[in-house]
Amino acid sequence: MRWHEISEGVGRIVKGVNTTPDVGVDQTSIEAKKFGNSVDKDGKPLYTMHKKAHKNTKPNTLFNMGMTESQIKELKSKELSAVSEIYVDMDGVLADFFPAWKKIVGKDWRQITDIESALQTIRDKDDFWLSLPLTNNAQNLLNIIKELKGEYKILSAPLANDPKAEPHKREWVKRT
Repeated sequence: MRWHEISEGVGRIVKGVNTTPDVGVDQTSIEAKKFGNSVDKDGKPLYTMHKKAHKNTKPNTLFNMGMTESQIKELKSKELSAVSEIYVDMDGVLADFFPAWKKIVGKDWRQITDIESALQTIRDKDDFWLSLPLTNNAQNLLNIIKELKGEYKILSAPLANDPKAEPHKREWVKRT
């Protein structure tokens, strides 16, 4: 993985807060359409199961498998702008954050009632950020991006009041 820059990011686009003249609040749906996908009002993918998919297959599993070769060729034929940049989120997309957090807290993040205490377990662990494994599909995602664009930037925000978060995340990116 090539490291370019770690930038702070947010998960939701809010008009006037994290929009620019060229990136509006509806940018997620615009970008999804370029890949032949659609999203709901919150920007979450609307799934269409392939008819060959097993009846017990979870839609998210299919979505996370990445683009097909024909989708890559189709997108390449549309030409990406030379000035476009691709940003990839670190926590939960490249770094398998939630299982690691569950391991030190003892329960799934959706079951946590005292969030501050649970976040403190991360701050208290010396190598939490350094020891995060790659997600199962991280390398596949990065390979697709490299094939389409050639380079990407990694977005990540440091955990508040954790002086180790930023330097350890930067080190994680360099090692990966």
